[in-house]
Amino acid sequence: MGRSSRRRGRAGAARRALVVLSAFLLAWVAGAPPAAASWSEGRWINSGENARTPSSPSYTTDGTTQWRLVRGDDNGLWISRNNGPASRMNINSGPAGATYVAPAIIATQGRLYAFHTGTDRQVYYSFSVRGNDSGWWTDWRALPGFADTNMAPTVSVLDTLGSNVGVFITRTNGHVAGVRMDVSLDSYPRFPTAWGEVAYGVFRSRPDVTSRFNPVNGRTEIVAVATGSDGHVWSVFSDGTLGGGIGYAPIFFGDLAETIRTSHGPQRLPGAAAAGECTFAPSIARGGRDDRLSNDTSSADFRNQQGLAIGCISSNDGNLWVTRSSDGGRNVTGWSSTSDGAGPSNTTPELHGQGDAVYAALSWDGGQDRRFPDHAIIEKRL
Repeated sequence: MGRSSRRRGRAGAARRALVVLSAFLLAWVAGAPPAAASWSEGRWINSGENARTPSSPSYTTDGTTQWRLVRGDDNGLWISRNNGPASRMNINSGPAGATYVAPAIIATQGRLYAFHTGTDRQVYYSFSVRGNDSGWWTDWRALPGFADTNMAPTVSVLDTLGSNVGVFITRTNGHVAGVRMDVSLDSYPRFPTAWGEVAYGVFRSRPDVTSRFNPVNGRTEIVAVATGSDGHVWSVFSDGTLGGGIGYAPIFFGDLAETIRTSHGPQRLPGAAAAGECTFAPSIARGGRDDRLSNDTSSADFRNQQGLAIGCISSNDGNLWVTRSSDGGRNVTGWSSTSDGAGPSNTTPELHGQGDAVYAALSWDGGQDRRFPDHAIIEKRL
C-alpha cells in the first residue's frame, strides 16, 4: 500500500493495537487467555501503479524504509523503494540472471539481501554493496549445495540482532529444507552448516517462514506454513502440541539443520475446509521490522511482532482468506474472507509487516476482477 495511504488512520489503529496488546501481555503473565485483537482492514489499492508481476511480490522493511522485489514479466528481478519506480537488478546471463518464480528479499545488518530460484533449480543470492542502497548489488552467487527446487525461496532472521538469516525451500521431493546464513561479516556471508531437510511430510508448495521471540521459554523460534499434499494449510515445524495455534521450532543457532530435524510435525492448522484448502502456497507474516527480533516485552517492537496473519487463495472461490493471531501464533482466529471484494489472484499471496499492522499484496487476476489490470501489484492492510 502507498505510504500516504498507510499513514491514514494509523494513529488511531496504533492506539487501539497498543491497548489490546498491552492487555494481552498482562493476561499472558497471569496465565489467562489473550485478549482479542482489534483489526483495521483497509481497501485494495494499486500500490505498484504501472508495475506488473506474474508472481507474488516480496517486501521487507527496516522500520523506516520499505523495499519491494518482484519477478517482472521478463523473468528478471525488479526492485523499488517505498513503492517508487522499479529498476532492474544486476543482469547476468544464464540461470543466475532469471527466475520463473517469486523472489525473496530481507533487510538486515544494514544491508539488503535478495534471493531467487534460478532456472537450474539452484538458489542464488545477492546483497547491496552500499548499505541499504538498492541501486548497487553484488553478482548473483549460488548458495552452497544443490538446492534442487523449482519453487520460490523464503527467508527470515533467526535472532534478536538479525545477524543470522534462514533460507528455506521445498525440494522437488516435497521435503522442506533450510540453511543458515551468517551475515554479521562485512564481506560475503558465511554458511556454517549445509542444507537441513525435513524427513517427514510432503508439501506441494514452498514454505513461508517467520520468526518470533517467546518470552515464556526465552527462545527465538521459527514458524512456518505450507500447503500439504491434501491441499490444506499445515504447520511445517511443531513442538508437538499444536492446539489452537501454529506450531514452532526453537532455534539452535549453531545448526539450523538440527533445528529442522528435531522439530515435530507437521500438523494441520485448524479451520473449515472451505477456507483451509489452498490453491497455492500460503503466506505468513508478523508485524514490526524484519531486520531483528525484539526480546523486550515492554517495547513497541515486541508488541508489533505479536501481530501475525496467514493468508491463502481458497481452492473454492479463488479469493484471499486469512487467519490471524495477536499472540505470535499461539492462538489463531478462524479463517475468514477479506472484505472489499476478496481479492482474486492466480498465484501465491504475499503478507508482510509494517509497524503495528500486517498487509496483503497480490498479483491481481484481471481475468476474474477487472477493477485492476492483470498482474498489477495490489495491496491492502489486513
